Amino acid sequence: MLIGSSKDGRLNFLRNATALSCLVFISLFLFAGTSHAEQVTLSWDAPTTYTDGTPMTDLTGFKIYYGTSSGSYSNVTDVGNVTSYTVANLSTGTYYFAVTAYDTAGVESAYSNEVVLTPPPPAPVSSAVTDPVNGAMINTASYTIRGTATTGASKVEVGITASGATVWYPATGTTSWSYSWSPASDGTYTVTSKATDASGSVEVPGPGVSVTVDRGKP
Repeated sequence: MLIGSSKDGRLNFLRNATALSCLVFISLFLFAGTSHAEQVTLSWDAPTTYTDGTPMTDLTGFKIYYGTSSGSYSNVTDVGNVTSYTVANLSTGTYYFAVTAYDTAGVESAYSNEVVLTPPPPAPVSSAVTDPVNGAMINTASYTIRGTATTGASKVEVGITASGATVWYPATGTTSWSYSWSPASDGTYTVTSKATDASGSVEVPGPGVSVTVDRGKP
């Protein structure tokens, strides 16, 4: 979870001769999802007076402005007269937020101080061999290796290591994958896997499982 910040921890609204003014305090929280889409919840205290101390009786609502460039907000959402709102479906990256208040006449305040929020990158993909298990004995001419990978994997490869050399083969499937292996000879092998995500990031393979192939055994 990341917490947004502003210069003094406040989102301040300034008053001029015709504009609504108020003072709004805001804190930002980011809840990371399991995909590339993120969401952020903004909350603030509704003002009760103008900056000159007179009571505020005509506050109608707030608008949230945000975008990917500082001071340039390509999105605006009228959230009404609430003090908390969740902006959803944000792609991974840095976002800049500001809030305005408006009164019954539709007069809108200036932007608040800007709050910067950077969603965390998505978790790296990973995979695992589930069959065979470590120490398994294989006595058939072919064997279907199976495993799993986390959501976000675009492909999975199976590594077969013999005598210190690893050869990688494409598996079928992603979150649930398989590979039909025909060992070239009897012996001890290490079977491992690695997943790749859509951006091309490749998992660092784990130790895998050690298996013995002896096709002469019943």
